[in-house]
Amino acid sequence: MAYSEDFREKVVEAYENGEGILEEIADRFSIHMNTVHRWVLLFRETQSVTKRPHGGGRQSILSQNDGYHKLLELYQKQNNLTDEEYSALLEKEYGIQVSRKTVNRAFSVLGVTKKK
Repeated sequence: MAYSEDFREKVVEAYENGEGILEEIADRFSIHMNTVHRWVLLFRETQSVTKRPHGGGRQSILSQNDGYHKLLELYQKQNNLTDEEYSALLEKEYGIQVSRKTVNRAFSVLGVTKKK
């Protein structure tokens, strides 16, 4: 559940003003004490209760160096290989090392469906 910044400030303010221990503040505001603890630590570190941004993850190595296009070319030449075999072909022909799972995710991104 996402809590408003105003609510977060009230919770942290209550704790910082000594209105109770973590458990008491948590009960008072009907949230888990770990949430109170995280917000207090965040406030002490940043002087704000604003949520930290999410990481966003890494880009696939295939999104660089035209890797998706190369994988698609391999698929168009031979469309009956396993993901593991496509992975080996990418390394052999283009020097791109990726796992079988990366190949599988790339096919999903490209909208390619394969027979099992």
